[in-house]
Amino acid sequence: MQYVSHKDLGFDKEQVIIAHIDDVKVRRQIPGLKATLLQSPFVESVATAGNPLGTNYLGKNGFFFEVNGKMQTTASLANFIYADEDFLPTNGMQLIQGRNFSSDMTTDKDATVIINETLMKSLGYTNAIGKKISYKTGKDSLINRQVIGVVKDFHATSLQHIIQPMVLLMPPKDNDKDNLYVKISKGKATEGIAFVKKTIEQFDFENKADVYFLNENFSTTVCVSAKAGEISIGLYGPGFCHILSWSIGLGDLYSGTAKKGNWC
Repeated sequence: MQYVSHKDLGFDKEQVIIAHIDDVKVRRQIPGLKATLLQSPFVESVATAGNPLGTNYLGKNGFFFEVNGKMQTTASLANFIYADEDFLPTNGMQLIQGRNFSSDMTTDKDATVIINETLMKSLGYTNAIGKKISYKTGKDSLINRQVIGVVKDFHATSLQHIIQPMVLLMPPKDNDKDNLYVKISKGKATEGIAFVKKTIEQFDFENKADVYFLNENFSTTVCVSAKAGEISIGLYGPGFCHILSWSIGLGDLYSGTAKKGNWC
């Protein structure tokens, strides 16, 4: 049973594949790599980000937010992810306020952020656009930015975690564009994956391209084992498993009450 196949993750999990760009030199060629991929009829869109979704490897940082016209004096923790201007549309994520990042807006890279709706609600905003945000990059260095958009909540980590406050920033340097997101045309999965792998390896001939579907990071496998008087169900996903055991009568495999549940 694939629980994730019926779960609304807040983005298009069916058509998007991910590839990690290992070579820093190739990350400097992302515009050319994206342009080459987009020449294929098997590819609808391409984006880059600093993290793969669904793996619990997101960054976390302290941010100061504007609340009631004043900046907070104590930092609030929030997840953050570096994402380019194609990240939201490639993954089918929806803006509920404001606008997306734009490569045509020179200030977006250094002066703007997009936040998720969980963060907006936690700060008590009804309209987040134009709100100020700042964070430290060193002992005395403070970066000031402004909210330009609010994205509808999406699952960024594995499904045993609730959606947490998140800040999206454009990648500040090439090294932060190490995860490639490619949306494949419907019905062209086999051809699309083959083309993406071949194209990446034309740019990075020292490393073999590791390409997989985004929903694999969220997939859950259910295993059931029955012993005399007990049935165990294990939910396995990236970084977790949940074991439930039921005491059962020998004459009725389907009756019983939950005996224990452990996260491991």
